[in-house]
Amino acid sequence: MDDWSFRKAALNHDWLRNVLLVLLGAVRNVSKGNVMDSTVVGRLRKEMDQWGVHRIRAAELIDSFEIEMSPVVLFSQPPLSNCDSKIIELLPNIVHANWLHRFPVHEWLAASRECLEQTDHAFNLLRECDPQNVSDLLSPRCLEALNQLTKAAGALSDALSRLPNRILV
Repeated sequence: MDDWSFRKAALNHDWLRNVLLVLLGAVRNVSKGNVMDSTVVGRLRKEMDQWGVHRIRAAELIDSFEIEMSPVVLFSQPPLSNCDSKIIELLPNIVHANWLHRFPVHEWLAASRECLEQTDHAFNLLRECDPQNVSDLLSPRCLEALNQLTKAAGALSDALSRLPNRILV
């Protein structure tokens, strides 16, 4: 697994799915009275505070996909790096164009960017609520913001999952 794939796994699997979405499910369970968990509000506040860092990581991941996961990168490694210089001068552009033709890379990236924007918007809606005030957090307005964030974060995770973990040739 290359560096891009590790960064994707750290963001999508380790944080988005296993921290944020699990936490949002816990908040929903607390709001319904299904469980009592006094740590949920503090954990939610922490993740809200960390969103800016995760948002930057997600944007960088999406923006770097085409460069880092294009089969062109294989020309910097043997055996392709041993090709004649004229071939290395011409073939990477053809390979990249063919890759873009064969796979909906730009559609994957546009969908990922849109989901990132929707998640950012949902975080901003939730910031209008006071996570320190449990009654405000459990108000219909804030529960709707939590639902929107859950939906948007799930869609972002799905969009990131559609980006291949390996170089497709």
